[in-house]
Amino acid sequence: MGKQQETSRSREIVKVITSGIQRGTITAGERLPSQVEMAELFGVSRTVVREAVKVLEGQGIVSSKRGSGIYVNPLIDMSIEDVLNGDNANHFYMKDILEVGRQLWYQALDLVVRNASNEEIEAIANATRTFYKRFGDDTDFKERYIHETSFGLTLTKYSHNPLLHKIMVEFFQITSDVDYEVIADNKKYREILEIDLKVAEALEERNSSRAVFYGQERDRVIERILVKNNKLLEKTYHVRLLP
Repeated sequence: MGKQQETSRSREIVKVITSGIQRGTITAGERLPSQVEMAELFGVSRTVVREAVKVLEGQGIVSSKRGSGIYVNPLIDMSIEDVLNGDNANHFYMKDILEVGRQLWYQALDLVVRNASNEEIEAIANATRTFYKRFGDDTDFKERYIHETSFGLTLTKYSHNPLLHKIMVEFFQITSDVDYEVIADNKKYREILEIDLKVAEALEERNSSRAVFYGQERDRVIERILVKNNKLLEKTYHVRLLP
């Protein structure tokens, strides 16, 4: 991984952590996973994680306590609307944002099969299998949240389509409310993780149609989780549009 790519991945980790704090998935005063654990969850090197932690510390969001870990600073006050608002922002329903995101997700899976290196696909597969093996009823929300967001972001990154990845990075900040619903039910989330294993296998086989098929299966499970939450699906969000 080159220096520029490492910097890009570090920025994504910063966004995942700050978004988790904004949504309440990660709370003030809480200890984050260790750098080793975060490297495993995000499928990156410890160097990338260390850089992200330095940025978070520089922004006053976290503090490292020697021999204890990395903690979210108390009294953090961040508004998701402040992050998502912009001069050219527009309002869209969550259900419509999700539909666009699904189509981009399927495109990303196809592009990963065609464009990703063997090492990149292996990194996706290893991270997926490792998290599945360690997942249990006692796996806390922040680890679930980090895995759920990093799984999608890593796939779009390895599509090697910068525009698609940029759009999905913007979307994930909005759809973290959906991620919270998805990771809440142990049984349903295990079902999703089992599908992720099949997605990883299809990528290793360089089988685009199979990868997309299981990507669609994943979304069907998510739809079943969200079907009773019309309030969330009908909620409107600001989306930054490309100029």
